[in-house]
Amino acid sequence: MNNYNHQFLNKTYNFGPYIYHAKLDERFIKELIEQGDKTTDNYEQEDGTVTNQILDGGLAGDLAKGNERQFNPSQQRWFNKNLKELFFHYTQNRFTFHRIEYKPDYILENVWINYQHANEYQPDHIHSGDFSWVIYCKVPEGLKEERENYKKKGPSPGSIVFGYGEAASNPEKSYPWNNTNHSVVPEENDMIIFPAQMRHFVAPFKCDGVRISVSGNGCFYMPDQKLDHMGEKRYET
Repeated sequence: MNNYNHQFLNKTYNFGPYIYHAKLDERFIKELIEQGDKTTDNYEQEDGTVTNQILDGGLAGDLAKGNERQFNPSQQRWFNKNLKELFFHYTQNRFTFHRIEYKPDYILENVWINYQHANEYQPDHIHSGDFSWVIYCKVPEGLKEERENYKKKGPSPGSIVFGYGEAASNPEKSYPWNNTNHSVVPEENDMIIFPAQMRHFVAPFKCDGVRISVSGNGCFYMPDQKLDHMGEKRYET
């Protein structure tokens, strides 16, 4: 023993991304799928302009044409109305995690639905805004067995992988405490919210069936911040 009087402050610094995981009500998920079924090729906005709901090439995903569709303003209001308590809870917890005293409000920028089939995937990418999410509405029945039989290195089929920081120069010698990736194996009714600028990708799967998910982006703002430029993108909480 030595005579040094060290102080064990037990201080920690919450630095890095905050990932939020929730389980949504099955009744809401059913209605969410129905909302996705209502998306059409075109819809007329309140100002008379016509917008195409098919996001052909507008997103990062390698999905067949017509399998990524955006919600119209009415559908986005419905979406926000039914999830505003959850988004509020997420906002409070994220800013507490980062030890930021003020708690902002939020707006939703956009919402879209994905229909992913075998061998389709989402490459490594980021989103716009401050936070993004993905809701898993339906998972193919054969995906669980495919994962159980998957023996290769890397993320299991259909998983979503988040990346943050610089990876080790030699991944073969990396250790768990230096891991820069976090893989999530999603289940039906899962909702994951994450920082919009955090890199992530979705691994493909090979089994039959379709995986239905709903994603989108949102922004934080202070109560006294003017949002006139947001127009239809602002949905009251």
